[in-house]
Amino acid sequence: MMKIIKRNKIAFWLALVSLVFLFISGTNGVATWMRIGDVVSGLISSQIVKFLLVPILIIASLGAFSVFTGAIFAWKKKRFPARILILIGSGAGLIGFLFN
Repeated sequence: MMKIIKRNKIAFWLALVSLVFLFISGTNGVATWMRIGDVVSGLISSQIVKFLLVPILIIASLGAFSVFTGAIFAWKKKRFPARILILIGSGAGLIGFLFN
């Protein structure tokens, strides 16, 4: 039990450090998610892909603020929403790496 709490605190502090760097640099994940949306739209020519991409782009446009919200979720031991918000807000992760 203590190991899980320690891992959540480490995730919280790492997210806060990345929040500072994202805020200073003004970076967000919009470009990565737009590129992913273009590739998926090319494969599946449907308007539903663009419709589903809108909430992701809204979260990604907030950048550092969505990473901060993810850090709060990590602190409160809610791992799944924390991972999703940090992934979308920073534009990082395996999917973003593959499309860059």
